[in-house]
Amino acid sequence: KADTEAVSSKQNVFKMELLDDIGFAYGGVEPGVLHAKGKVHEVHKVTYSVGRAGQYLLHVKLRNQALSLPGSPFKLVVKPDKPHAQSTSLSPEVLPLHGIVGNKETDGCHVRLHCRDKMGNECDSGGANVVLSCTNKSVTTSCVDNGDGSYGLAWRSVYCGVSEVTIMINGAPVQGSPAKMRLTSTRPDVSKSELDGNGLSE
Repeated sequence: KADTEAVSSKQNVFKMELLDDIGFAYGGVEPGVLHAKGKVHEVHKVTYSVGRAGQYLLHVKLRNQALSLPGSPFKLVVKPDKPHAQSTSLSPEVLPLHGIVGNKETDGCHVRLHCRDKMGNECDSGGANVVLSCTNKSVTTSCVDNGDGSYGLAWRSVYCGVSEVTIMINGAPVQGSPAKMRLTSTRPDVSKSELDGNGLSE
């Protein structure tokens, strides 16, 4: 947990202490002293943003009396935003992409994609518009929403070869995409194998 200080005058003008490690930004107070024009306002609206998802304590105090408002510090929960393609990337551990040919569930190339929002926070819920494509028309694709911000991606084909695959979120490619993918054969099937050549008779 991190403490974010917020102090106020009698006119509810807030002054925020910026904490670089959480990306805190103070937007201001409306109407505040500037727009209140000396009149007393029962309600003032404060705007601020926090870049890093997590749980915080928000302290609000009257400046002159240095007294905390009732209920301060307030528990502040910051949730990740929706997935963002430019902040989401393929893990270097899965590159280059590779798999084996076949139509079984375990065949093909399988990747787990963890989405992040525009601030780099790891998403914790599903619903993203993740679309897969491949330059090889014989390759079939599938995407499974795990509901926790991650997606199970798979490419399958009965043919060996190298293809270029693209992973997009809301029409924009993620970091590391497009990427090369190689599908290779498995153990030889003796019933489908042939042996020929002069060495069989000479």
